[in-house]
Amino acid sequence: MVNFFRKPFIKKLIITVIIKPLSFFLYPLIRVLFSIKHIRVGALNSGRIGHFAANTELYLCEKDHGLHPKETNDIFGYTDVCNEQLLTMWKSVLNVKNYAHLLYVLISHGPNKNKLIAKSTKSGISGEDRDIFGLLEKYPAHLSFTSKEEEIALECLKKMGLSNIDSYVCIAARDPQYLQKTKPFKNWSYHDYRNSNINNYSSAARELINRGNYVIRLGTHIQDIMELDKTKYIEYYHNGYRTELMDIYLSANCKFFVSGGIGIDMIAYIFRRPLLYVNFVPIEYMNSFFSNSISIFKKHWLKNEKRFMTFKEIFEAGAGKFFWSDEFTKLGIELVENTKDEILEAVMEMDDRLNGTWKSNEEDDELQNRFWSIFPKNNKLHGEIKSRVGAAFLSQNKDLLF
Repeated sequence: MVNFFRKPFIKKLIITVIIKPLSFFLYPLIRVLFSIKHIRVGALNSGRIGHFAANTELYLCEKDHGLHPKETNDIFGYTDVCNEQLLTMWKSVLNVKNYAHLLYVLISHGPNKNKLIAKSTKSGISGEDRDIFGLLEKYPAHLSFTSKEEEIALECLKKMGLSNIDSYVCIAARDPQYLQKTKPFKNWSYHDYRNSNINNYSSAARELINRGNYVIRLGTHIQDIMELDKTKYIEYYHNGYRTELMDIYLSANCKFFVSGGIGIDMIAYIFRRPLLYVNFVPIEYMNSFFSNSISIFKKHWLKNEKRFMTFKEIFEAGAGKFFWSDEFTKLGIELVENTKDEILEAVMEMDDRLNGTWKSNEEDDELQNRFWSIFPKNNKLHGEIKSRVGAAFLSQNKDLLF
């Protein structure tokens, strides 16, 4: 479906000249009809794969949990789809219609709209992708692959040199190329603070391969290639293996996913695969509610004072929730990426924990408790704290905890 809302001035013009007048005349009729049929209309957040995955899955979990009226018939529209395979899979568990997006736009500009909009309470569709109720660990994944999709995916794995029993870890590092290529109508430089250098993952990739795993680097329109002389390392996009089905399949079946929080990792998230976040910012948006998750962060360097900010200083300054590169610049903060060693140690911890060989010690627990005692309590972003910060990262940065 064509998206007419890409450019702000076109969106404003269409809403003012067409949508609002139509809504004024049609809304009363729509409200009566929908009330009789118990219909609500929602919009899938289909333009960015992270929200397309997480928001939708969380809505379904909330429905399982009884947070939505049982008698309503929810219909969903969509526009500007980032992954057609994911849309196909959502259609198997949701009532998705092309025309529903226009209805959603009309209703969302009408009065007393809330009863007619299908959205989640605190997270999910038309909301945040924050699992503050801890529902992902209470309910099974809602998506599954058909036998035909499995057959195609296994054939693709074979071409990549893997069998269906081989263990592999997915990695993804954010660079600006994807959004510049797919959504050139907008200046995305405000997100540049989230970019990271894929070559800082090289030591971790070698270790994973030495431990018997394949390493597959996911992403689309990737700018940089990681130079790694290992046969079990696969540059999935640059080697021509990338398909929309395999984006979903690989993420859904990996041993774990290593990511800077770039969107594609949310596929692993909705399939309940373990997640390791590196170079993660903004810190206060970390995935705190998923027990199979470990995070380490970019450090915040104060250029004028020539020192790193403590975690407490980051939170008190509001920098833990900054979403714009300019916000960091105005406070004189330079974000410093995780080193090869920091990423390596975090990867080893995740792998050891999954293999059952991780040995914790008293200091690890003390440092974890110290970090979470500083971490802001925000019930709009966090429910029960279940995830961990990397043990070696905290141990090597104790001075940032005080």
